[in-house]
Order: sequence, then C-alpha cells, then structure tokens
Amino acid sequence: MRTRNLKFALRAVGRNCRIIPLQWPDGEGLCSCGDSACSSVGKHPLITDWLRQATVDTDTIRKWWAQWPNANIGVVTGKASRIVVLDVDNRHHGESSLQALEKQNGPLPEGPQVITGGGRHRYFAHPGFLVKNKVNLLPGVDLRGDGGYVVAPGSLHKSGRTYLFKIGTKDLPLPTLPDWLLNRPVEPTPSSIESELVIPEGKRNATLASLAGTMRSRGMTQEAIEAALLKDNARRCSPPLTDIEVLRIAQSIGRYAPGDAEILSAHVESEERAENKLKFRTGKQIADETPAEVPWILFPWVASGAITEADGKVKLGKTTLVTGIVSAVLNGFRKGHSFSHRSAVRSDRSEA
Repeated sequence: MRTRNLKFALRAVGRNCRIIPLQWPDGEGLCSCGDSACSSVGKHPLITDWLRQATVDTDTIRKWWAQWPNANIGVVTGKASRIVVLDVDNRHHGESSLQALEKQNGPLPEGPQVITGGGRHRYFAHPGFLVKNKVNLLPGVDLRGDGGYVVAPGSLHKSGRTYLFKIGTKDLPLPTLPDWLLNRPVEPTPSSIESELVIPEGKRNATLASLAGTMRSRGMTQEAIEAALLKDNARRCSPPLTDIEVLRIAQSIGRYAPGDAEILSAHVESEERAENKLKFRTGKQIADETPAEVPWILFPWVASGAITEADGKVKLGKTTLVTGIVSAVLNGFRKGHSFSHRSAVRSDRSEA
C-alpha cells in the first residue's frame, strides 16, 4: 500500500491537481480516525486547514505518505486544480436523477469518469469564475467546485472497492460543464436549507434541532433525520458537534409524532447548559448504553468515549507513557493492536 498510494497521489499531481491526504478505511469498515461512529469513513482530511495546505509539491506529498502510507488521496476541486466534479451517488438515486435531467436538456459531454464505492465522479473543466459547491443539486447528485474536494482514484472505499477511472475515460480531455447544469438551483430539501451558511458555536444545537423539527413535521423517519443532521453538522457546524451529540438531537425530536403541532417549537438545551449540566444515570442505563464490543482506539489502553487514567508514583514514567500513546495514535498505531510501556518509551524518545 505504501508505494501504491503514493504513486496514485503523484499521478494526480501530474494532472495538475492539488492533493491532500485523507483518512482511510481500516479493512473492517471503520475509519482510521478511530471514531467507531464516523459518518465519513476514509473521506475526511488528515491535515488541518486542508484548503490552504493542498499542494502539487512532490516533496511534501512524499512526506505525507511516508507518515501515512495507507492514506486515501483527496483532490481539491475548483480553480485550484482547474476542475469541477459532479458526484453521482447511486445509494440516493443519483444516476436516475441525472438521466431524467439529461432527457430534458440533452446528454452530458464525455470526459474523465471515476467509479466510486457507490456511484461515479464526472470531471469537467473549471470555467474560470467562482463555482459554488452544491449539495443535493438533484437527489443523489452534488457539485464539487471551489472550496471542495473529492476522493481520488487509487483510494479505498469502506466497502473494500477501489476508486478507479472508468475504462477508456482517463485520458479524455476535460469537457465544458453545460450552463443548464452549472446554473441549476439546489433542490429545496430540508437537509439542504441554508446549506451555504456556517453554524457557529453556541447555535449548533438549536439550529440542528430546528432542521430536525422541520424534517420530522414532513414525516421523515428518525433514521433519515439522523443521516441528514450528521451530514449538515460535518459540512456547516464550526466546529462540528460529535456524532453522539447530533444523534441525541435527532432522538429528542424523533419522539414527536409527524403531526404533532409542537415539533417546530421543540428545542434542545443550549450548548452552554448542555456542557455544564451533569445527568444522573442508573447502572442499568449505563449498561444498556455500553457496547458489547469495546471500541478500542489503542488496545488495551484507550477506548472511544471513555476516560483512561494513568496513576503512579512521581517520576515513574506516567508522562512518558501518555506521550508515547499520543505519538503512537498520531503516527498510525492501529485499532486492535497491543501496546506496551516499552514501546511508548521508545516512541517518545524517537519523537523527541
């Protein structure tokens, strides 16, 4: 994987694409980020400020993949890479949506296409002016423009499938994106309302609860609301809430019947109150909420959602142990592997 993924990243640079490293699936359908409830497995960036750090510099790219040899490859869309990508997701009827639109306006021009885990990406030339990202341009169809990115060929999908160019399309020239698609407004679905607006800290709970109330009033199931809120949280909340917090909001709104008049006025606790208020739970409630299989981040020391306490005498090596654990996690020490204090000391010293 080390040589293979780097080769695919360098090939993308050869097509003048700016690259970023992404998390990757761990082979069991889980994300390398260590979050057992991750809603974007193998698709979110490994680096902060990824839009600014995206690069075509091969030395930087080699350093990234030396640090994360299994990292998926992300290609920044928009003017930075001179591309716009149409993301067609068949799990949400993207192909049928696109076919219906082509019947009205004519077929899209042929160009490079990438087969993804659940659909395909169609690449177009950037027109030279601002192209906004559009989520739910059609049901199952998103447009990735300036400020966006897509998972590139060579990357691994959580299903085990590899992103690859559709046969015969890799070397095709980038076609022009038709005006009828470029200028098409986003479909007005509840999950895309105000999709371009950032939800700041302090308003995240209330805003997501309001969106959930709108969706529930229209008869959407709790599962559908959860999926929509998780997507909006990741895209719009700054910073995003944890997945657990988002699911609690959906569950809170999901207790209302679709015809209940109180749905739209329902609210959750403010973020400040939610953070400061301790909730009493019985032993049975704790047992019911505890997963049968421990979601280890680093076996057998650190579990997701739990507190690890390091106790010991002065100068016994607690700081060295904790620093070694952090270093091991950041450098790709994988879920399910054993870990020793001796390896922590070696890791800590090598990092120093």
